[in-house]
Amino acid sequence: IAGTGLVIGVLNIQSIKPKLLELADQLHHDKYDLCCLTETWIKPSTPSRLLVLPGYQLHRVDRPDNSGYGGVALATRDGISASPIKLPQGAAPGSKLETLWVLVRTGQRRQFVVCSAYRPPRHSVADLNADFGDLETQYQHVSMTYPGVKVFICGDLNACLLKPDSSPAKCALLNFISDNALANCLTSATYFTGSSLDVFITSCRSVVKTCITKVCHFSPHKFVRALVDLPRFKPPCTRVRTRCLRRVNIHLLHADLARADWSAVFNAPAVSQKWDNFVAVFLPVMDAHAPVRTVRVRNPSAPQVSDAT
Repeated sequence: IAGTGLVIGVLNIQSIKPKLLELADQLHHDKYDLCCLTETWIKPSTPSRLLVLPGYQLHRVDRPDNSGYGGVALATRDGISASPIKLPQGAAPGSKLETLWVLVRTGQRRQFVVCSAYRPPRHSVADLNADFGDLETQYQHVSMTYPGVKVFICGDLNACLLKPDSSPAKCALLNFISDNALANCLTSATYFTGSSLDVFITSCRSVVKTCITKVCHFSPHKFVRALVDLPRFKPPCTRVRTRCLRRVNIHLLHADLARADWSAVFNAPAVSQKWDNFVAVFLPVMDAHAPVRTVRVRNPSAPQVSDAT
């Protein structure tokens, strides 16, 4: 489905650090443009240089108590403009909701908002009112700040909509969705027990073409994969200077290297001079067999992380 829309993923990863290689491989394999991550379990003291996803930028909000639990993040493909949105502080006392709101731009005039959200499993009426009240306040603030912009709220809210009974958490989530004229596009189980704890909520249901789940082998939660009818980011063509080695005749190259005069390399008294003499002999031979050319690279991306790599 590449090229037919924007691919947004959602995953409760339950500790991202030991799973970076698996996550990067999955993001590249399924061509995700953005991926909302919950329960990252990152401590605020962990530097971002230790959280590398090749080809993606990771925006994070850690649980501030330094416990190493909770935490939300958003991985965006390189080249996509993503700006975290600042929210008013202290607006919801008693709330344990964790969110990351990001303004995403895929073109000069095309933008939308993505929220990566995690709500710890709390079930008392007071806790539910505090958490979902906080979520509604944040959504209203974003809607007023960016009027008319499409909004996607993704993550784990620990409210199973598949339960037949009207549990307090289910009612609180349904009330939030209906009161704000939103839609939840996810209708299947997202947890290995058969519960639907994760959500893909949007203010514009018509732009969501598909929203499915895929088994994730490194988390008890499933991957949520949504195809959204928004233009994908197309990176501009870049020009690089490189050698094309695919058509080099190796036997002729070896023969020319063998005929070259390497005496200046062996007779040089210092290592630095040996290197300079080596380059002076080697490069003209390479230029004859594989000259440096200017090449245009379209849709550059990082290589996939594989077991061999």
